[in-house]
Amino acid sequence: MDNSDYDSLVVGSGFSAYCADAFLKQLDTGRHKVISPKDHLLTSQNKYHHHFTFNRLLAPKAKSVGSSSWKVPGVRLVDRVTLGGNMNIWGGYIDLDLVDFRYLDVLSGMTPIKVTSDLHGIDSNRNLGVLTNDDGTIFNGGTALNSNLINEYVTRMELLGDKTIKLFSRYYDQHSTYQASVIFLCLGVVQLLELLSRSNLLRSGDRIKIHEHSYQLAYGTQIQESILSDCDTYIRYKFPIAVGRRLGSRRLDYGMLNRGPYVVSQLFQKTLQSVELVYQQDEKCFSTVSESKVPRNFGSSIHYFGVEINSLDINTFFQERGLNVFSFGHGSISPGRGGPISNYIINDIGKHFSL
Repeated sequence: MDNSDYDSLVVGSGFSAYCADAFLKQLDTGRHKVISPKDHLLTSQNKYHHHFTFNRLLAPKAKSVGSSSWKVPGVRLVDRVTLGGNMNIWGGYIDLDLVDFRYLDVLSGMTPIKVTSDLHGIDSNRNLGVLTNDDGTIFNGGTALNSNLINEYVTRMELLGDKTIKLFSRYYDQHSTYQASVIFLCLGVVQLLELLSRSNLLRSGDRIKIHEHSYQLAYGTQIQESILSDCDTYIRYKFPIAVGRRLGSRRLDYGMLNRGPYVVSQLFQKTLQSVELVYQQDEKCFSTVSESKVPRNFGSSIHYFGVEINSLDINTFFQERGLNVFSFGHGSISPGRGGPISNYIINDIGKHFSL
């Protein structure tokens, strides 16, 4: 279909894509577009990754798709190929002590509401906020990308001789190509690795590491002191808002219903844990190096981060291959504290653009 040239292209439509798009507009860096499918059906990918598909009753439904095989028992990654990505199911939390407000001010359309003072039914040991829309619901910036969105699925990328990056994409059975001098990959971990596989940037035997602060849910009005002592961040919920979050409601205000004790707690621990995968090029397969080394329920926090390939962080990996490609989001950050990661994503993107 198209064969357009741009100064930059953003791939993805989740929170990091929303941030990258906002910074590019602020800097007026030239022509840029966002490429992401509004629905997994148009991707025409031949595999559904049922073990990565995660939906909530009241949230828009999505599936995980790709062309690779994944043999990763015990690893619970979340992959939602849809407009807005994980923003459709997230809690919207941000650590207000760890975000640079110069960068946050660029992101118009969302307002942080302080958990401890402005929200009834939620409590935390940290100075947390919830990013909200103008109507007070949990923020989702996917629709804000519509005016600059190419509704297609990027299937692979290729480096041209002049350092330009060429993207190949599809809309159902229609194929397009786009070129840009810089590409920003704002993809979740699964889609990031799928794209690297389809672009032949991975070789057999490549080792891939993903990290996470250990995490658990606790139920009841009391938390054991031994658990709290290893806890970086806790977020506690009263019953109505706990149920609402579980169902995927974006509502935060439950009025008079938010009475009684806190009964559900999210516990983000200090302990750092990792899972290691190995890639087989012939089979286009990702598998765990050793099932016995997979931490229990790895990925259940949905706050995993820091993709490393052969001990190189993801952006160094691109740099060493001469690619003017940058990864934003889960794959590129390295949080020093267990808990919200949106603040790390905002800071990482802001620093890149040197605002």
